[in-house]
Amino acid sequence: MRRLKTFISFILMLSLMLSIFIVSLPINAVVADASESENSVWDGKSKNTVQPNGDTYTITSPGELAWFRDVVQNGSVDFSDYVIEITGNFDLNNMSWNPINVKNKYLHCKKLYVHDCTFKNLTRNLFSDLKIDECYFINTDFIDLNMNDVNGTLGAIAGDLEISDKGRLYIYDVSINGKIWGSENTFWGNYRGNYGALMRGLKVDSDANIDITYVRVDLKSRGLDTVGGLIAQITKGGTGGIIHIEKSSVHGDFFARDNYGYSSVFCGGMIGEVSGNDLVIEECVVDGSFKAEGYTSWSGGMIAKAAADTLIIKNCQFNVSLSSHSPGGILGHSTMEDNGKSIIQNCFVVGNFSRYGQAFVTLNEKDNGIPVENCYFDYQKSNLSKDAMYGNGRLTVFWEVTSYTKKLKNCKGLTSVEAKIPSNFANWDFNNVWKLGDSSPVLIWNNIGIDPPQWSDRLLETDSESDKEIVELVKRYTTAANVDAWDKIMQSSNSDEEKFRQLSELSSNMGLNNPAEGIKYLQDTSSER
Repeated sequence: MRRLKTFISFILMLSLMLSIFIVSLPINAVVADASESENSVWDGKSKNTVQPNGDTYTITSPGELAWFRDVVQNGSVDFSDYVIEITGNFDLNNMSWNPINVKNKYLHCKKLYVHDCTFKNLTRNLFSDLKIDECYFINTDFIDLNMNDVNGTLGAIAGDLEISDKGRLYIYDVSINGKIWGSENTFWGNYRGNYGALMRGLKVDSDANIDITYVRVDLKSRGLDTVGGLIAQITKGGTGGIIHIEKSSVHGDFFARDNYGYSSVFCGGMIGEVSGNDLVIEECVVDGSFKAEGYTSWSGGMIAKAAADTLIIKNCQFNVSLSSHSPGGILGHSTMEDNGKSIIQNCFVVGNFSRYGQAFVTLNEKDNGIPVENCYFDYQKSNLSKDAMYGNGRLTVFWEVTSYTKKLKNCKGLTSVEAKIPSNFANWDFNNVWKLGDSSPVLIWNNIGIDPPQWSDRLLETDSESDKEIVELVKRYTTAANVDAWDKIMQSSNSDEEKFRQLSELSSNMGLNNPAEGIKYLQDTSSER
């Protein structure tokens, strides 16, 4: 077994070494380094035509991205039978960028696959309003955003993104930093536009599936009415499908403001407003300042306004400063009722709250809200009484603060000393999910300093045919003959150069001519091996 493991390591090593010598690789094999690309910085004018390779249009430079924007806007190219792949380095150079505005909004294509990208100095969202069936943003960084707009709906990916019925959206290992800043209207003295780091609005049709995992946000944002650390507004229709947000973090300074003096204003750590069905949020971290200012205003550590039919929030960590009429450490303005499906569970809150705040949930005049279970907060660091956990807050001077306790189970305000003792956290997993930090529990994934697991398209494939293919690959590369041949080469007294020549020949005989195939094999077959 040990010899077999060493041989498999050889496959990876050889794949990487071969990649140095191979000049031409298939699509997806190599992404050029930004420092080596002469076309990675946009001049604001260049547009370079892209021709399809098989069933794929591959876009690798700002000039090609500008061409793509124009042809989807005027409808001159039909992408219905093609995959649209965007990969590489795109420095928009703080030039005036008009977002990709799809004609009739609906981008008909096999798949939009954005991966291994760096977008830098983007002044507007990548897409304007977009409806699509299948969309991926994988291993992509948005660096030094400098978004500034009047009456805009801003987000790094899109203004409004709609996933069609039975469609799917995967956002995995994406980072966003910089500024999304509404232009100040000098007459009203306010900031214009609804903003979220990923997108302003996410609309999900029935039976669509959304997965957002390992997204990291470090942002300053100022907007009108609704601001969210990840997404300003989510609307989920129908009863099928699910929106799943997991292992993501938001850090920064966010501010939503009423433009006219009589609007409701929402500012949420991850989401400004949510309505509809089936939203699950797990193992997420929110750390920052969230302020809503207006006639009526709500701020929430996770969501500012929650009107979802089904909402599950589990194992989340909050270190927040919340300011509004009615701040809630997790939910700021909940109109949800206890339907037996929604729950907030195993969360920890530390916060600085404006007056009338609640550590977990503030309600909108309802005494039948979402259950909260096994949640705790450090009341000594949160300028709250130890009983201020669940109540209606205070929306205007005419409302009195009322606290509710019947929706709480195993919930408690702790002292700073008590927050350091794991036994005070009932039914928490301190082996796989949480660990004790310097002063309180912290999520393991966010504190171990490693990169997210490598994305693989095979993560999307669960059918038996895919499983059989993986097994055949394992058999193909790990036959006794292959292992013996490798062993003989490695045990010989030949020079390193001769060994490498022989290993290269062996790999060719094995059919491992493409280093990307070997790397992909190792990524995709860990459980079988």
